[in-house]
Amino acid sequence: MEEKRHFRRYRKHSEFSLLIKGRPFTAETLDYSLTGIGAIVKDSPHIKEGDVVTLNITVPPIRTEGKIVWTKRMKSGLKIGISNNGDLKGNLEDYALADTLTGFQRTNGTGILEVVSNAICKRIYIKNGDMIFAASNRDEDRLGDILLKEKKITQEQYDQSVEEMKKTKQRQGTALVRLGYLKPQELAAAVTHQIEEIIISLFSLRHGSFEFKEGPLPTDEIITLKLSAANLIYRGVKRINVLNDIIGNLPPMDSILCFSTDPLKLFQNISLDMDGKTILSYIDGKTAINHIVFASNLERLSALKTIYALLSTGIIEAIEKRVKEDEVQEVMAEDIIEEPEVKVDTEIVNMIEEMYDKYKDLGYYGVLGIKQYT
Repeated sequence: MEEKRHFRRYRKHSEFSLLIKGRPFTAETLDYSLTGIGAIVKDSPHIKEGDVVTLNITVPPIRTEGKIVWTKRMKSGLKIGISNNGDLKGNLEDYALADTLTGFQRTNGTGILEVVSNAICKRIYIKNGDMIFAASNRDEDRLGDILLKEKKITQEQYDQSVEEMKKTKQRQGTALVRLGYLKPQELAAAVTHQIEEIIISLFSLRHGSFEFKEGPLPTDEIITLKLSAANLIYRGVKRINVLNDIIGNLPPMDSILCFSTDPLKLFQNISLDMDGKTILSYIDGKTAINHIVFASNLERLSALKTIYALLSTGIIEAIEKRVKEDEVQEVMAEDIIEEPEVKVDTEIVNMIEEMYDKYKDLGYYGVLGIKQYT
């Protein structure tokens, strides 16, 4: 029986070497994911379910050990499913970040997803499948720099907070609160926004690698921020501005778009812009992508980018044929579009206000209730 699939499988045909009990076999990949590989082996009289295999695939680069979890005899050879026992890692070119984040959400895993691209290194902290924190080595991702860029503080306030940091050896968020430029509850909202921006910025990376290091987080005292995966994926994909990258990840333009049949995917916590609402209004299980793009009157890149973003969240799906009249879903765009109530989580505000009373003994990570991860 095929393994339960949490991560998206990508179709790819590539010859590779398969080693079983010291004996080499030539195989061809049919599809792959972070946790499994589907392949065809022609010369396979001795291969059976449960065998441990060594994989050496060039495209995508996968070199690890795995176990055959199911087999199926075909005319072209033995079709096998291989469970990847190695680390959960790969290249951004081979695995869409949205699919990776959605996969971890489904597995309810806990650990740190590290993304590296040249000198950039960013980490997403995941607890029980939910993204709860993020960190970056980029100056532009620092709290003060984000606040300054978005004109939430002035250059003078920024400079004064830097001087305060030097005097007190505290972090900038603490310094801004100490100087009265941010209220504790504003710091909570600012930190949440900072974390979201770090995660969203990852979707613009065209090259790089990632690795998920499963295990307990550095401390059990991490403040769990209320981050919506669907919101972050939607906004992150919308940051992609290269048309070829968008088209390369879309299904054929004559594919029909329909709402997901999975309620967990359909009704997610997401705040859509006007482009998203416009595209959703044309989803009926009958209309193809190219017709929706034309009918929406949106600029082509914006329309395609929005469709790709909605597909990435799982709210809509692409099918090859029109849905039959008696099978059309009783779902309207209005059922999905729900304006979220804008508020700061009371528990987080109370925690930060309590920590603010003790800020003299706490640094930036202390204010957030976490230990610095190195």
